[in-house]
Amino acid sequence: MTARISYIDMSSVQCEYRSRQAALTIPLLVIMATSSAMSLATVLGVIVLMHQLSFASCADLGVNYGTHGSNLPSPFTVINFLTSGILNNSIPLIRIQEPNQEILQALRGTKLVVSLVIPDSSIPLMASDFGYAKSWVNTFIPQYKDIRYRYLIVGSESIPGPSAQFVLPAMLNLHDILGQAGLLNTIMVTTAVSASVLGASYPPSAGHFSPQSAAIMGPIVRFLYDKAPLMIHAQPYNSLVSDPGISLDYALFEAREPVLDGTYRYYSLFEAIVDAFIYAIEKELGEEGVRIVVGQTGWPVAGHSSYANIQNAMTYNNNLKALVQGDKGTPRRPDLNLETYILELFCEDLKSTLDDQSFGTFYSNFSPIYELWN
Repeated sequence: MTARISYIDMSSVQCEYRSRQAALTIPLLVIMATSSAMSLATVLGVIVLMHQLSFASCADLGVNYGTHGSNLPSPFTVINFLTSGILNNSIPLIRIQEPNQEILQALRGTKLVVSLVIPDSSIPLMASDFGYAKSWVNTFIPQYKDIRYRYLIVGSESIPGPSAQFVLPAMLNLHDILGQAGLLNTIMVTTAVSASVLGASYPPSAGHFSPQSAAIMGPIVRFLYDKAPLMIHAQPYNSLVSDPGISLDYALFEAREPVLDGTYRYYSLFEAIVDAFIYAIEKELGEEGVRIVVGQTGWPVAGHSSYANIQNAMTYNNNLKALVQGDKGTPRRPDLNLETYILELFCEDLKSTLDDQSFGTFYSNFSPIYELWN
């Protein structure tokens, strides 16, 4: 049997596969069999495997893009800013806070890897009506087949809440529909939760789901275990404001003395929050090796607290960037590829509180509020 393996120069689909020893560049392989001994299934299997690897391990740091502001630039201008000029795809991942046709049109044909949040208002019907879920997928996925989707996120902090009971049935319907369309190798279905689902988070090893959330979260993490990571929101700023026992240095990744949890040493609250989730999932599953994606984290440049200022936001997000891109994982999981999405591109003055309005990293004229992305 002979087979010819050809490498194609496609920088747009190359990804960095991070390991503890090295960073390996994985190109897209096209295998052309010249013998009948190599079946078409074998060829397709190798191609699918390479595709899965590329989507599992691409660049780790992304940004949230929301539109709840009164003076924001148009989506086409925003996506052009992200994909050309000074930035030129240096922010490779983008999380869209709700389906927005204008944003999706702007994303078509770009290199950006896209995560899309399905809002609470759509979840109950998506859970109860398979036809509605299929129609939703047909509206936002095949129509935009030249968008590089990674996650469909069923609800953002919907648990706990009035839509909580519908989240898993909606996820199951979407998973089945993507499977029928042959898209499960490229698009994963998950949900996003905040620390409000935890009954305890300190020390991290005490992490567990609250009694109110466990009945919902248990089946969800069991479903996700071999399919997709759970998306979490980790906000040290909120914890700092609500708990006077937390030091600013610890919240900003600047602590000189660690917080000890058994043999683990924590120099940042962010890592402690992530590990509390990992412990909670492990306890629910009785399994290790669980996967986590941080869908939101950041620091406000203004707000009701004296901690909310540009200097602290710059310190937090730059230290976060160094942690994520340094491939350091967490004390509990040093092997964890900590894919993280910073909150957010722009400040959004139509949100309800001054803190929530002030997480932007760019002004609406695209000048940086502070140095981060370059």
